[in-house]
Amino acid sequence: MLPSHWLVSYVPYVCRSLVCELVSPPPIQILDLMQDFHQMVNRGIRHALENELTAQGFLVKFSQSLAREYHVNGAHAQTAMSVALSLAKGHRRRLRKGMKSKVPYVFKPFLRADDVTFHVTPETGLVRLSLRNGEWASLDVKLSHYHLESMEKGRIKQLVLTGKKALLIVEMKIPEPYAPKSLLALDTNERSLDGVSLASEGAVPVSVPYLDVSIIQHRHFVRRRKLNKKKASDRRVWRKLASQNPSPKALKGLLGKT
Repeated sequence: MLPSHWLVSYVPYVCRSLVCELVSPPPIQILDLMQDFHQMVNRGIRHALENELTAQGFLVKFSQSLAREYHVNGAHAQTAMSVALSLAKGHRRRLRKGMKSKVPYVFKPFLRADDVTFHVTPETGLVRLSLRNGEWASLDVKLSHYHLESMEKGRIKQLVLTGKKALLIVEMKIPEPYAPKSLLALDTNERSLDGVSLASEGAVPVSVPYLDVSIIQHRHFVRRRKLNKKKASDRRVWRKLASQNPSPKALKGLLGKT
């Protein structure tokens, strides 16, 4: 029998992206961090492709050296290696399929931070971001009522920051599937909508009368046939259609669909 601590119930989660506008441009400290992050991603792509590395464990020492070189938080360097591996994986997949692919390169500065390196205050929209050990920087984002409701239902896992917007990745539990209590099968007839409602108590017939449907359908048929007969011998319609240079066969088809 398995130990009790092994029997952990699996709870599925889903991630939702919340796009937030910045109240003001990021401070110079965060802009420098974004520039360093995008350089670490590019260097990680080159290192992974040159040494044929496919797992993040092989890039631990390289990420630590980058963190010391750029003097940033080690978690930012690890996240940069994760982004670099995903880009390198897509490049290898395209090459395996015989598609033309250039070595990936990130042009614009950006930042992807894990939840251990930042903190969001929902009441004020203040985001505090760890630059390195003992040094933090902050910026303000606009949070709407929808953002606050989504943040209450889950937990913020990642922050993606660009020069103009911030993206909050919220992890929340998948809602339980809807369990119907009854079934309803319907069939449309000419004068009514008939069906059967099936529940635990039993089956009940359902019928909704539409007495005017047949009258409307007949009136539409009569008017359509009258217009076809009228326009089929109308020379003005012929001349107007002939000015567009259609074929005789197309003319008859157009007149038949009038």
